[in-house]
Amino acid sequence: MHKLDHPNIVNYHETYDDSKQLYLVMEFVEGRELLEIFTEDSRGKLGEKEVAGYMEQLLKALNHCHANGVVHRDVKPANIMITNSGSLRLLDFGLSKIQESKSLKTRAGTPLFMAPEVLAGKYGAEADIWSVGVMLYVLVSGHYPFEATRAAELWPLIKEGRWSFNQSAFDKVSPMCKDLIEKLLVVDVKKRLTGQRALEHPWF
Repeated sequence: MHKLDHPNIVNYHETYDDSKQLYLVMEFVEGRELLEIFTEDSRGKLGEKEVAGYMEQLLKALNHCHANGVVHRDVKPANIMITNSGSLRLLDFGLSKIQESKSLKTRAGTPLFMAPEVLAGKYGAEADIWSVGVMLYVLVSGHYPFEATRAAELWPLIKEGRWSFNQSAFDKVSPMCKDLIEKLLVVDVKKRLTGQRALEHPWF
């Protein structure tokens, strides 16, 4: 986290330790988890303008991580805080990894947000961008793109990229928003938008 000084990433200050404990001193973020904001919304989803503001800040944070060789590996609403002034903070780097020249292999993250290549055991920073696509889908619709009761049922759906806009909630989602989701939830990492290309999408 010494590498990650960015306005949309929780700030790390110092580490102290004694014979029994290790203490991480970090920024106090006064606000609420994005997951809490989402679940308390009476509509079961958030408006596109609000979501666009969050997604723009999240992509900027992830672009900074990736530029410094850090893959977060657990991007989801529960790991994002929104300050009382509306600023986003990406946090919880407990599963993050510094990616060197080789691909990452360890399966890590929250199942519903995992990218296909993570399940395949060969991935990089692109996996975080897939997770952004899942988040965008969830926040504007109130549904997950991949829904299953057991992991054995979930993994094939993710690996094959089997999802749709069939939920009625998408009737009110703009074509541009759906276009961005389609370009993020792409199984082939070479065809998936990068974080920077996503920020340049007309939906923003």
